Amino acid sequence: MLRSFFALLILIASAYAALAEADLGSRQMLNGRIIRALAVYADDPTHILVGQKSGKPGSAFVFQSVDGGQNWKSLNGNKSLAADATDVQAVVAVSKQVLLAGTWKHGLHISRDGGRHFFPVTDFPSSDIRDLQVADGVIYAATGRQGVFSSDDEGKSWKALGPGKDFIWSLAVSKDLLLASSPEQGVLEYQQQTWRKIFDKDIAYAAAASEISGLHAVAGETGLHVSTGDEWRKAIADEKFSDVLIFDEDLIVAGSWSNGVAVVSPDGKERKRLLEGLAVVHMQIVGDNLLVGTWGNGLHIIPLAQFLP
Repeated sequence: MLRSFFALLILIASAYAALAEADLGSRQMLNGRIIRALAVYADDPTHILVGQKSGKPGSAFVFQSVDGGQNWKSLNGNKSLAADATDVQAVVAVSKQVLLAGTWKHGLHISRDGGRHFFPVTDFPSSDIRDLQVADGVIYAATGRQGVFSSDDEGKSWKALGPGKDFIWSLAVSKDLLLASSPEQGVLEYQQQTWRKIFDKDIAYAAAASEISGLHAVAGETGLHVSTGDEWRKAIADEKFSDVLIFDEDLIVAGSWSNGVAVVSPDGKERKRLLEGLAVVHMQIVGDNLLVGTWGNGLHIIPLAQFLP
């Protein structure tokens, strides 16, 4: 009886999300899956990669769409990256042929044939890969205890960047800026081969910055934090946030672990809340859309026009 009751609740929540999306003109796919990792090939926004999390050993799958999410296929010959792996925590497309995927406890894996086959990167110094990003041809990898690494030769060799033997949860990269978010250290900024701490007010899961406006935002354990200078303020309190992006230079988009996507102005005012009640894990802006990976409710693609006043 109890199991049937919870199944009914899940069905109602899914139906509610579907109705909400219908009103927004957005789409949902990979329904029922935990979207643990998300990436888009920068030179082709229709090329989407997703890493799955599941409790069953041998279920660390990478899924790919090459038509903007209309159709999906499982890579690596429809096999898990490792026989005992359960969690693909990070994915990145360096090119259409060179793809990387990081797992929890089973290391970094690379494909050089567009995902048909993945192989372990045997000399990578960590088995726990928390995030992968690429900017200007340089790949960055965040690890669970070994800090941040970079590669400028498509993953053939790796350089330790520091900041130390730190637990790095996620990265935000651009041409001139690298931000590393750490549950232990806060947010650290890497410029000109030097690290400096820019935020230590909360456990940090993700950070974003606008190099033009100077706006910064941090997704934290106890709230969403915003800064337009040296002072930080808590824009939304008593809510755990998993991810954060800055859209159109001054609009903050924050993924909540319990209540969808919050749209927040630079002054900290919440303007809108989308996908209410859903647990958001990762987000990415691609063209005119926001991709939202959720915990157990698949991937949602939402037009950015829905975020504007």
